[in-house]
Amino acid sequence: MSPSGDENGASDEERTLPTFKKGESGPHTPTLTEKWTTPPPYYTEATLLRAMETAGKFVDDEELRAALKENGIGRPSSRASIIETLFKRNYIRRERKRLVATTTGVELINLIKEELLKSCELTGIWEKKLRDIEHQKYDAQQFINELKAQITEIVNDVLRDNEPRRITIENPKEKEPPKPEKTKKSTK
Repeated sequence: MSPSGDENGASDEERTLPTFKKGESGPHTPTLTEKWTTPPPYYTEATLLRAMETAGKFVDDEELRAALKENGIGRPSSRASIIETLFKRNYIRRERKRLVATTTGVELINLIKEELLKSCELTGIWEKKLRDIEHQKYDAQQFINELKAQITEIVNDVLRDNEPRRITIENPKEKEPPKPEKTKKSTK
């Protein structure tokens, strides 16, 4: 990166377009660069644990980011069991070291209409309120009542939604490649 902040080393003068007048013409040779985007890398168990720990960076709201910065998603003692639950429920599977969402996991996430439920933000909201309760800036009973109201609203939304839904339940054994049989080599 150059001191001017451009990766290609172009100065501010080179990056500024010249002024043009109406009807002006002249030689023009555009430079086109073909580039490819790459998807983000798959999570491994280690990188997923780290993402859970640093979940605040995925939240836009500064206050919620600060609340998540302290704890992240889950506690250090519970994060591994959260990931194990995802495996047990067949929402994710291992492909070598990579963690890959199963069809079941993807379909389930797509079924959830309430975006807040799918974001780190909800955990941030709860963490902030719990911290405020701890510092006696928020009433614990009010927090419990808000949780009950939120859950009731979400459940009622799901019950009112008559759109047909389907989730494919994969058998984890079907996805595993067949294991080669071990044979004894005879020596003569």
